[in-house]
Amino acid sequence: ITFPQGTTQQQSQDNDVVVFSLPDQAKAYIPIVSNSEENQETFLDIEDDILGQGGKKVGQSVVQVGDRTAQVNLYGMDGNALSQMTGQEFTKNLMYAIVMVLYPNTNLMTIIILPKDAYKNAQPWILEMIKGVAFQ
Repeated sequence: ITFPQGTTQQQSQDNDVVVFSLPDQAKAYIPIVSNSEENQETFLDIEDDILGQGGKKVGQSVVQVGDRTAQVNLYGMDGNALSQMTGQEFTKNLMYAIVMVLYPNTNLMTIIILPKDAYKNAQPWILEMIKGVAFQ
């Protein structure tokens, strides 16, 4: 994965997730899964959690990544609900954008969470990050 400049890996309380701090007050979460079926299931479970706890799906697209595609879903969610859902600290009464990226038939998924107001500015590096994945 090609991360934007200024990215740092963070300590995670959860051994099943790798967490990175990104520009624009964003965080990236990469769940550790063993196969593509588990990855697809985890993706759908997280989407159910977001929608079940007050989040809204605001967009969906497919991005070409080399000879593969990535499914990109965009959600909006309030910081209070996000904190409750994730157990992480998010600003109360602030809307967040959640970008969920599934690379079908792989064990890779990325979740980027950032303040909604920073999303427009962050779009170029988010797209670069989505496209900057090399599969082995």
